[in-house]
Amino acid sequence: MPEPSFQQILDGTLQAIRALPTIVPAAGRLAGFRNFQSPAAQLLNRYDNFHYSMGDAFYRYGVSGIAAKAAGNVSPDKPAAANELLRGIASTYREVAAYFSRYGRAAAEAAHRAPAAEQSRLQAIADNLNCLAARPPQSFEQALQLFYLMWSIRGMNRCSCIGRLDVRLKPFYEQDKQAGRIDAETVFALICELWEHLNGWGSGDTLMNVMVGGSNPDGSDASSDLSKLMLEASIAVGKTEPHLNVRCHRQIRPDVLEAACRLQ
Repeated sequence: MPEPSFQQILDGTLQAIRALPTIVPAAGRLAGFRNFQSPAAQLLNRYDNFHYSMGDAFYRYGVSGIAAKAAGNVSPDKPAAANELLRGIASTYREVAAYFSRYGRAAAEAAHRAPAAEQSRLQAIADNLNCLAARPPQSFEQALQLFYLMWSIRGMNRCSCIGRLDVRLKPFYEQDKQAGRIDAETVFALICELWEHLNGWGSGDTLMNVMVGGSNPDGSDASSDLSKLMLEASIAVGKTEPHLNVRCHRQIRPDVLEAACRLQ
């Protein structure tokens, strides 16, 4: 069987994203899907071994921002293959933004139909999705939502490595904490909710590896409140996923190390 062309792979990618479901959660704050099956998703799985974690550009630029940067870098001075790749990136991220918008509409419609007690929760989900369709995440909750959707879209029906989630989300947590918009109890509940979602994808040799702690590039300690909260969430949820790995060193926060010992 011949290898598909770049255009065939791109068309399959766009087709798969357009078919993704918009399941509005019956409880909690994080929207998402599990184990989406399609021929297009199977094609994509041939080109990703899922053992490495995703990049972090979508936290900085948002999906629409990545699409705009890719499209803006197309140039007649570049080789045709480079421009083809850039256009493909732009098309893919525009499709992801359209999916977020579609998902936001579904959540807003659910809020409109819901009993009064449920309307604010569902509308918050819709607001988060609509923001993420147009902009980078503006809060910890939006950053967590963005991670879960991007991680899910990557595999569609496969699990993949997660990486240094505490480091990636730390700026959003600290920004919200300093502004008084969030507290540790709320963050803990959101992480527990994410862990429950991840357990719904399966258990065992899933590659759902989360690394917490470690060092920053300058050698300083990278462990944080989020590192501890992720360990505490794993203790509270009491299930196998995700697999938490702790990078220990002499400067690690004692409370993070203590939580890691309790988890073991």
